[in-house]
Amino acid sequence: MTDQPTFPPPNNRTAKVGLFTYMKGWQVALILLPFATIFIAGPVGAAVAAVGAFGNAAIVKQNLSTRATALGMIGVVLACFAVSVGAIVLLLVVIAPVGK
Repeated sequence: MTDQPTFPPPNNRTAKVGLFTYMKGWQVALILLPFATIFIAGPVGAAVAAVGAFGNAAIVKQNLSTRATALGMIGVVLACFAVSVGAIVLLLVVIAPVGK
């Protein structure tokens, strides 16, 4: 009988199964929430949403506590909405000044 090498079980944490495989539901929701700015600001909102989604994904990948992760992600979502609304207000002021 020959000694056959034994291989360790596959590490499931490194398997690339899906984009949101190892995230909790609330993390996925907060990653996708900045895309709601598309309805507010159109293409400007889409650009802001993409940056916000990548920012939230980067926060999830860090080894932070649940509270810090949630607060950071909520901050990114609020910043996305603020930048989108600010950009639209700025565009409206530049394109159609009030009182002229």
